[in-house]
Amino acid sequence: MALAASTGFSGVALFQIALAFGAPLGAAAWGGTETVLSPERRGSSGVAALILLLAALTVCGRAGMLKTTRGWMRLFRVGAWVLVVQMALNTLANLASPSPWERNVMSALTLMLGALCVGVARSPVASPATRPSDGREWRRVRRARGP
Repeated sequence: MALAASTGFSGVALFQIALAFGAPLGAAAWGGTETVLSPERRGSSGVAALILLLAALTVCGRAGMLKTTRGWMRLFRVGAWVLVVQMALNTLANLASPSPWERNVMSALTLMLGALCVGVARSPVASPATRPSDGREWRRVRRARGP
């Protein structure tokens, strides 16, 4: 689930980066009123891309795919639930958009990302204290369990 969610967030981030650099894809974003975004909206797309990349890191961190400390694990857990709410609100905004691309494509995408975030947020993750942090600990755990 986390891999699918992080891939989805990264893909939408690439889309936002393309918009920020002037790609004529504006019909599928920001209400669909501009084919090529204005300089202000290009800046907003750049910021959105950064936020989406942080979302990808958050779901990877929550799933235990990143080596982290306990404090980061708490942040990732809260962040995953924040993403659930954000994707729900984003889906509603896309459904209310005048743009057919946002209503039909982006709303389905954000709904799917939200559902994946629910799965990631609810999944149990081993705490950093119980995960082996380096090779020495892993060998100790392996020796204790046997070959």
